Amino acid sequence: MKWTFFKQVILMGLVGSGFGLETTAQAQNVPAQIAESEKQGLRSAVQVTSALPESRTGSGATALESAAQGRSLRVEFRKAQVSYLQAEKHRQTTEIKEIRAVQKVRKAEWEQKEKLERKTFFDQNREGPKRREYVKNFLQRRKDFLQFQRDELTSKMKEHRIRMESIRAEQKDKHKEFDSQLKQGLQPRSELWP
Repeated sequence: MKWTFFKQVILMGLVGSGFGLETTAQAQNVPAQIAESEKQGLRSAVQVTSALPESRTGSGATALESAAQGRSLRVEFRKAQVSYLQAEKHRQTTEIKEIRAVQKVRKAEWEQKEKLERKTFFDQNREGPKRREYVKNFLQRRKDFLQFQRDELTSKMKEHRIRMESIRAEQKDKHKEFDSQLKQGLQPRSELWP
């Protein structure tokens, strides 16, 4: 009893939302397919998806129903591309923040270790020339350490910039192909979506 009610609710939702079942005739045909599939022991959900028209399932190139559908597809496609770029930018920003946080911790640990080493060295060596040499070496080590951290961050930012440029170029090409398929009156391929 509950399962039959559930099937009816699903069908009403599919017809009402326009998800593939354009007419009530198609919607009336689906319960017959569901009944047949239950006799054969198949799941009804599989049959509902197979009852969808080809243009909605995305298999093969099919004609668009109207120019308005093409315009709405173009708007949705552009929104999808923009949201993909925003998601990538957010991921990259988060990655840079993580790198900076890790570098900050590493720098604090390095300075703490160097401070202990410097204290023990100064306790053992009271002469000025040895201390001056140690400080000179310490300054060079710190300079190298900080340069390594800057290089690490710079290389990661360069990777991100290159990745964003390649995504933009790829999206531009896909957008051209998407538009050309829409101009031909065809449903664009699903592989073009980000």
